[in-house]
Amino acid sequence: MFHSQYSVRNWILMHLGLMDQPIQWLGTPVPAMFAVILVSTWRAVPFGAITVLAGLTAIPQEVIEAARIDGAGWWARFVKVIVPIIAPILFIALLFDLIFTLSELTVVFLLTSGGPVDSTQVLANYALQVGVSGSQLGQGAAIALYLLPAMLVLTFFALRTIAKREGL
Repeated sequence: MFHSQYSVRNWILMHLGLMDQPIQWLGTPVPAMFAVILVSTWRAVPFGAITVLAGLTAIPQEVIEAARIDGAGWWARFVKVIVPIIAPILFIALLFDLIFTLSELTVVFLLTSGGPVDSTQVLANYALQVGVSGSQLGQGAAIALYLLPAMLVLTFFALRTIAKREGL
């Protein structure tokens, strides 16, 4: 989909007359970043959807029906009833997505290897490049270990926010 010559995106855009020449999706910084974000989002959406769906099935129908009888519209039911009930599940799903995003390696490695000009570089891929490809295992391990305190701090604040909401 992102190949500069055989891309279905380029073919559609060129046949619609929206561009004259193919876009170098993975060869220029802005389109490469767009491609990495698009693929990462494409990978993350099913997990988020299943998590939210699991949370929605846990809501008692009596609560939603009571809100409907009280005259709440669909938006009021969503904002004032559904979201507060599934907020802990949403926070946990957000925490998992945050951890998956920070430790993303495969999408960046397979699409761009951090390029062009390190515009799509992430710490996990950089640790791999320095440690394995660059034969500097110690420095690569240090870069990878930098992710641990960053994720611990983010996890601590996310779990503290959930505990405050739940009154624990």
